[in-house]
Amino acid sequence: QMVYLASVPALNQLLQGVYSQLKTKLRLGNIPQAANLFSGGVREQYTQMFSNIPNLSNMVNSMGDIKTNMLNDSFAEYLLIQEKNAVKYAYPLYFSKSKDGIWRIEGF
Repeated sequence: QMVYLASVPALNQLLQGVYSQLKTKLRLGNIPQAANLFSGGVREQYTQMFSNIPNLSNMVNSMGDIKTNMLNDSFAEYLLIQEKNAVKYAYPLYFSKSKDGIWRIEGF
Protein backbone atom coordinates (compact mmCIF):
# COMPACT_ATOMS: atom_id res chain seq x y z
CA GLN A 1 0.00 0.00 0.00
CA MET A 2 1.37 3.37 -1.03
CA VAL A 3 1.39 6.07 1.63
CA TYR A 4 1.83 9.68 0.60
CA LEU A 5 3.61 12.02 2.97
CA ALA A 6 2.71 15.67 3.23
CA SER A 7 6.34 16.65 2.85
CA VAL A 8 9.08 14.14 2.19
CA PRO A 9 11.80 16.84 2.27
CA ALA A 10 10.56 18.08 5.68
CA LEU A 11 10.54 14.54 7.11
CA ASN A 12 13.98 13.88 5.67
CA GLN A 13 15.27 17.09 7.27
CA LEU A 14 13.73 16.09 10.62
CA LEU A 15 15.31 12.61 10.56
CA GLN A 16 18.67 13.96 9.41
CA GLY A 17 18.41 16.26 12.43
CA VAL A 18 17.77 13.35 14.81
CA TYR A 19 20.87 11.59 13.45
CA SER A 20 22.91 14.79 13.75
CA GLN A 21 21.75 15.23 17.37
CA LEU A 22 22.80 11.65 18.09
CA LYS A 23 26.29 12.28 16.78
CA THR A 24 26.60 15.57 18.68
CA LYS A 25 25.45 14.11 21.99
CA LEU A 26 27.73 11.07 21.64
CA ARG A 27 30.69 13.24 20.64
CA LEU A 28 30.14 15.20 23.88
CA GLY A 29 29.91 11.94 25.84
CA ASN A 30 26.31 12.64 26.84
CA ILE A 31 25.05 9.06 26.60
CA PRO A 32 21.76 9.59 28.53
CA GLN A 33 20.65 12.36 26.15
CA ALA A 34 21.79 10.35 23.13
CA ALA A 35 19.82 7.36 24.42
CA ASN A 36 16.65 9.48 24.55
CA LEU A 37 16.81 9.63 20.75
CA PHE A 38 16.13 5.86 20.65
CA SER A 39 12.75 4.21 21.06
CA GLY A 40 12.00 2.85 24.50
CA GLY A 41 12.32 -0.77 23.40
CA VAL A 42 15.99 -0.43 22.48
CA ARG A 43 17.08 2.55 24.61
CA GLU A 44 18.74 0.50 27.38
CA GLN A 45 20.57 -1.71 24.88
CA TYR A 46 22.15 1.29 23.14
CA THR A 47 22.90 3.00 26.47
CA GLN A 48 24.93 -0.04 27.50
CA MET A 49 26.60 -0.34 24.10
CA PHE A 50 27.68 3.32 24.03
CA SER A 51 28.86 3.12 27.65
CA ASN A 52 31.24 0.31 26.71
CA ILE A 53 32.94 2.15 23.84
CA PRO A 54 36.28 3.50 25.14
CA ASN A 55 36.71 6.42 22.72
CA LEU A 56 33.20 7.42 21.77
CA SER A 57 34.21 10.51 19.79
CA ASN A 58 36.40 8.41 17.46
CA MET A 59 33.48 6.08 16.83
CA VAL A 60 31.20 9.04 16.10
CA ASN A 61 33.73 10.48 13.64
CA SER A 62 33.61 7.22 11.68
CA MET A 63 29.80 7.01 11.59
CA GLY A 64 29.42 8.74 8.23
CA ASP A 65 26.35 10.29 6.64
CA ILE A 66 22.89 8.86 6.12
CA LYS A 67 20.80 8.70 2.95
CA THR A 68 17.09 8.02 2.56
CA ASN A 69 16.19 4.50 1.47
CA MET A 70 12.47 4.23 2.37
CA LEU A 71 9.98 6.52 4.11
CA ASN A 72 6.36 6.23 5.12
CA ASP A 73 4.18 7.96 7.70
CA SER A 74 5.46 5.93 10.68
CA PHE A 75 8.71 4.21 9.66
CA ALA A 76 11.87 5.14 7.80
CA GLU A 77 14.90 3.23 6.64
CA TYR A 78 18.09 5.12 5.90
CA LEU A 79 21.47 3.88 4.83
CA LEU A 80 24.43 4.86 6.97
CA ILE A 81 27.31 5.31 4.53
CA GLN A 82 30.85 4.69 5.75
CA GLU A 83 34.02 4.74 3.72
CA LYS A 84 36.94 2.50 4.69
CA ASN A 85 40.06 2.21 2.57
CA ALA A 86 38.31 3.94 -0.36
CA VAL A 87 35.45 1.42 -0.27
CA LYS A 88 31.93 2.59 0.63
CA TYR A 89 29.78 0.46 2.92
CA ALA A 90 26.08 0.94 3.66
CA TYR A 91 24.37 -0.14 6.88
CA PRO A 92 20.64 0.18 7.63
CA LEU A 93 19.44 2.75 10.17
CA TYR A 94 15.80 2.58 11.23
CA PHE A 95 13.50 5.29 12.59
CA SER A 96 9.94 4.96 13.81
CA LYS A 97 7.30 7.43 14.86
CA SER A 98 6.35 6.79 18.48
CA LYS A 99 2.81 6.91 19.83
CA ASP A 100 3.64 10.38 21.17
CA GLY A 101 4.32 11.54 17.60
CA ILE A 102 8.10 11.84 18.05
CA TRP A 103 10.42 10.16 15.58
CA ARG A 104 13.08 8.05 17.30
CA ILE A 105 15.84 5.67 16.22
CA GLU A 106 14.88 1.99 16.27
CA GLY A 107 18.35 0.70 15.60
CA PHE A 108 21.30 0.42 13.26
